[in-house]
Formats: sequence, structure tokens, C-alpha cells
Amino acid sequence: MKMMIEDRQAKLPEERTRGDFLEHIVEDMKTNNLLTSDLISYMMFGLLLATFETISTTLTLTVMLLTQHPLLVQELERENKEIVQKRRNVETGMTWEEFRSLTFTKQVINEVLRMGNFVPGFLRRAIKDIQIKEYTIPEGWTIMVVPSAIHLNPETYTDPFVFNPWRWKDLAENNVTSAKNFIPFGEGIRLCPGAEFSKVLMTLFLNVLATKYSWSQVKPGEIIRAPTMGFGKGYYIKVAEKSI
Repeated sequence: MKMMIEDRQAKLPEERTRGDFLEHIVEDMKTNNLLTSDLISYMMFGLLLATFETISTTLTLTVMLLTQHPLLVQELERENKEIVQKRRNVETGMTWEEFRSLTFTKQVINEVLRMGNFVPGFLRRAIKDIQIKEYTIPEGWTIMVVPSAIHLNPETYTDPFVFNPWRWKDLAENNVTSAKNFIPFGEGIRLCPGAEFSKVLMTLFLNVLATKYSWSQVKPGEIIRAPTMGFGKGYYIKVAEKSI
């Protein structure tokens, strides 16, 4: 990252033609002393992790889990084909009404997020003594909230290690999707700013995948934690366009 920043700084203004985020930041370094190479390299790493690594890995997990459950693929295809067939032009983009109507697709996404737990934990600091039952967390201590401890709790989710999107119909009726039981994007004032965007992107991806393509597994993937979720040597599928 630092080498890339130095390379951009060495270029003359007329040579900077990319117009990307890094180029704008390098230009701002001239007038803002707070923007150091160290700060920008950390910033870029964070952006890459948050905007690419999380969503691509989660989508990979989604495809892997769907591949293992053909009946879910059929239901996903049925729901998404239904909204496409109602359009005057099948190539028209998804509307807000269509997005809201994709109930089962959202249940699939929720179940993937529940089981995936891409981030191993969220760090917070106690700004005052916190009393939890007979325990006291002293002011100033660092707290690590572990989503998997919540998302895989058998008292909340029956058979928590089973991929079952249909569970979300009952969970929604019982208001289990509250922050107390489902926090894939964190919670409170530090909620991930890309939470809703990520869910929309995943919905659009599944809509296109289910209606336009079929796929089969070529090589299974191994899920690793280092410490975030990943697939090590990848997950391989063969994709074919459906005949219209």
C-alpha cells in the first residue's frame, strides 16, 4: 500500500488520470497534514476488507450452501422467476416493490449471515462499570462481542448448525430478529454503514443467478478462519446460462 501511495505521489499532475479514490486522497495530502502514508495505507486496507472481502466471501458461502441444498435452489428460482415474469420487459432492473416482495430470498440471506459470521467479533470499550448478573465489567475494559455465540445459540435457533432459511418465517413472527439475537453487521451507533447496501447487493446477485444461470460444484471448498472467514484454495463451480 505504501509503495502504491509513493508511486502516485511521484507522478506529475498530468500523469494522474485514473480519477480513483486513492488519487484523490494523494492530492488531499498536499493540504491536509493529518493524511500520512501510514494513515492512508490503513484506510485503504480497511476499505478493501469492508467493501470487497466481506461481500465476496459471503456470496461464495451462499453459493456453496445452496449447492448442497437443491430444494432451496428450486424455491429461490420459483420466487425470483415470478417477479421477472410479471415485468413488461424481462430485462428491466429490479424495482423497490419487487425487492420487498422477495421474502424467501431474504430468508436465505439471513440464514447465510447467521451461519457465516464473517467477522469473529466486535470490539467495544466499557465507558462505565457494567453489571451483568453477578459479574461486573469494569470501566475501561475492552469487550469482545462474538456474533457466533449469539447466532449459534440452540436456545434461540433450533438445530443451529443446520442451514434452514425457512426458520426465519417463524423467527420473524416471534420477533427473534432483534439486535439481541441477530447482529451480522454489529449494532448501535457503530452499525456497519454498508449493511443495507450489502443485503440489496446479495438480493440482486441471487435474483440474476437463480433466473439466468444454473451451476454445479467442480471442487469443494474448505472454510477457514484466519481470523475472518475465507475459503483458502477457493470454491469452484461450473456455471451455465439457462436457455430462454
